[in-house]
Amino acid sequence: MVEFFGIKIGKIIGVEPTVQAAIEVERRDMDHLFLIEDGTLLHLEYQSTPAGVEDLERFILYDLRVSKAWRQEKNYMPKIRTVVIYPRGVKPGLTGIDIGTLQYAVENAVAGNKSRADPPKIGQFVLLAHVWNF
Repeated sequence: MVEFFGIKIGKIIGVEPTVQAAIEVERRDMDHLFLIEDGTLLHLEYQSTPAGVEDLERFILYDLRVSKAWRQEKNYMPKIRTVVIYPRGVKPGLTGIDIGTLQYAVENAVAGNKSRADPPKIGQFVLLAHVWNF
């Protein structure tokens, strides 16, 4: 079928359902979202346990919703950089997932991994403003 268009694929071995029933009526809030001077958005998430696939799927949905809202309201689709911040002593989780047509990557950071001699950078104040619940 798609070979007609010059697309090479393996042998089709089954047909999967295409209907995706979805009703979502829950409110989900991103931890923090900042507009950076170059027009990108910085999405910060705080995790007290290593982020797994379900967490990254949730972050993807956040980023897609923000991207769609910006496109509809501001006629602009910003690049989004997602950073997941962990408290000291927690091993960072996944750095991304790849489902073929969608590759999603996050950066992991551990709070307190910098020495006091390192000067603070823009955005580090956010760590002080977040309340960790253990």
